[in-house]
Amino acid sequence: SADAFHEQSLKINISTIKNALAKRFRQEQIGRLGNCHIIYPAFSKASFEAIIQLELTKTQNKVKQLGIELHFDKSIISVIYSEGVFPTQGVRPLYTTIHQIIGSRLGKIISEQILSKDNASIHISWSRPDLVIDFISENQPLRTQRYTLILSLGKLRESTHDDMQAITAV
Repeated sequence: SADAFHEQSLKINISTIKNALAKRFRQEQIGRLGNCHIIYPAFSKASFEAIIQLELTKTQNKVKQLGIELHFDKSIISVIYSEGVFPTQGVRPLYTTIHQIIGSRLGKIISEQILSKDNASIHISWSRPDLVIDFISENQPLRTQRYTLILSLGKLRESTHDDMQAITAV
């Protein structure tokens, strides 16, 4: 998990780094690096969620320039986190997942709103297995669109508890 990886990364110090480098380089090469190392921890779950929220807020601000209100439900953060976070790989897979789930459909959603000319706000949520787009005007739902999301990472993370998994691991 991201939090477990974060906790492990907090235990890294200069000694740990020099020992790891000693397995790959000669001591004189390591000596040239000196003792100035930038050590930063891996992201925790809260950090990843903050990054997701930041990206969604950027998207909201861009759409707001078009005169359209865009709202994201907390379930969107949950699905993006579960599909996009690989703690050991940083944020690049997360950005890709945000684009895959939100960005790739945003053009169609916005054009639908502009063509309808009903001045509705757009509310985006996730209800397994669909991305749910609600167009709401004056607290009344006008219409709903659904896009089925094909989520694969959750299935890959589930344990199958079979012999083949153990054989492959060995």
